[in-house]
Amino acid sequence: MLLDMRGFGAVPPPWHKVCSKQASQSTVTDRARSRGSLVGVWTEHGLIASGNEIMNTQQASDKLELRSVYLNPPVMHAHGVTLSLPPEDEHSTRQGILRLDPNWCSLDEWGDLKGCTRMALRDLKVDVTRIRLHDPTGHKRIPYVVESPDFEHEELKLIEFPDAHCWYLIHQRKGAGTSVVPLFPAEYMLPIPGGLISTRYGVAMREVMKRGHVEEMRAEAELVRKVLAELDSGHGGSVRVAPTQVHEVRAALAELDTALGKLGG
Repeated sequence: MLLDMRGFGAVPPPWHKVCSKQASQSTVTDRARSRGSLVGVWTEHGLIASGNEIMNTQQASDKLELRSVYLNPPVMHAHGVTLSLPPEDEHSTRQGILRLDPNWCSLDEWGDLKGCTRMALRDLKVDVTRIRLHDPTGHKRIPYVVESPDFEHEELKLIEFPDAHCWYLIHQRKGAGTSVVPLFPAEYMLPIPGGLISTRYGVAMREVMKRGHVEEMRAEAELVRKVLAELDSGHGGSVRVAPTQVHEVRAALAELDTALGKLGG
C-alpha cells in the first residue's frame, strides 16, 4: 500500500508512469548514474529518491527531544505531544517514546501553560524510520515513518525541515482527516532562569506593582521567586546574569511582597 503523500505537502508526482513499482533500489541507482538525473521508485513507503539527491538530515547520532505547543483541538486525544528518540541504529531507525498529554490547560498572553488538569500521561513505544523520499517542493525535507503496535486506524509521519530548523508530525486517521503538529526542541519550551531574570531587571516588576492587580502581582512574585531559587541552585541555564541584576530583582521582589502584604495578597 502506498503512503498518502498529500500529507507530505503535495500530491505525488506522476513518476509511477515511468518508474516500475517492482524495480529494485539498486536498479534505480544504476539508471540514475547512467542518466545523470534523479530517478525514483514507488514502494510501500512511497517514493524512494536515488541518484543525485543529497540528503541534508539531522545527524543520525544525535538524540532528539521534541515537544509541541498546546494543541486545541487535541490530536490523538492529546493537548501536548513529546517525542523522545535515541540516535539512529544501522537501519536508520530510532526506537523511542511518543508521550501524549491529555490535560486541558489555561494559557497566558504568550500562549504558555498556566494551570492544567492532572490526568495521567500516555507513553507509546514507537519506531521512527528515516526513508528517502523526493520532496516535491525542493526544500529537501526529510520524512520518517512512525510505527507503533498501539496505532490502530491511524498513520503517523515525522517530517524534518532542515532549512527551517523545525520538525512536524503528520497524523492521519481514517474518517477524521489530517492534522499537522509543529514540534520544537524541548529546551525551547522551558523557561530559562537567567533570561527570565534579565527581562525583569529594571522597571518590569515595579510596573506590575503600579498596575496594582493582586492576581498579577501574586503570579509575578511566585514566578520570580521560583526562578531565583533555580538560579541559586546552579540551574540558571545558558544565559549569564550580572550579580547587580540579580540584586535588583531581589530588591524588587521584596517590594512586591511588601505591597502584596498591604493588599492582603
